[in-house]
Amino acid sequence: MTGLSGIRIVSLVVSNLLLPIAALIFASGFFPYKAVLPGLAQYEPLEGFGFGGVPEAPFDRIVFMVVDALRSDFVYGEDSGFEFTQGLIRTGAALPFTAHATAPTITMPRVKALTTGSVPSFLDMILNFAESDTTSSLSTQDTWLAQIRSKKDASGSEGRLVFYGDDTWLKLFPDFFARADGTSSFFVSSR
Repeated sequence: MTGLSGIRIVSLVVSNLLLPIAALIFASGFFPYKAVLPGLAQYEPLEGFGFGGVPEAPFDRIVFMVVDALRSDFVYGEDSGFEFTQGLIRTGAALPFTAHATAPTITMPRVKALTTGSVPSFLDMILNFAESDTTSSLSTQDTWLAQIRSKKDASGSEGRLVFYGDDTWLKLFPDFFARADGTSSFFVSSR
């Protein structure tokens, strides 16, 4: 065995040993484990910091509307035709919000990010296309939808949620809404 072939054998053995390690490191970064804490977050007053009790809600009802791929300058710009929406914002009856998305920009990871505040993973992208997937449910996680639903009103009844739109929300939040009508996000009209 010559010196050159010995180096080749050693480098082949080392590369074969490092390849599974590299695959594990890649997989742990690409499909990260996310620990989920049970229950809903609770408000704790901070004594000595100038914060009192739970602040009063500025609204008694909320309409949360998500329009995919709608540029915010199209709605909020000076030359916009959205006079009604701009009037609601000017009077304080509505609060504008623009979300800046990062990859993957498909429905389920974005809904998870909007409702939980967590960073979506690429595994969510794969599960988005699995119509029968029920493992992605957010029904037991702390989301702003769960917070609204658990909040009691003056009569002691829980918050009531109504939903119309992409059925991905209904898959992520099964039995969450008092009334709902979902449409498949893959439905394309032939007209």
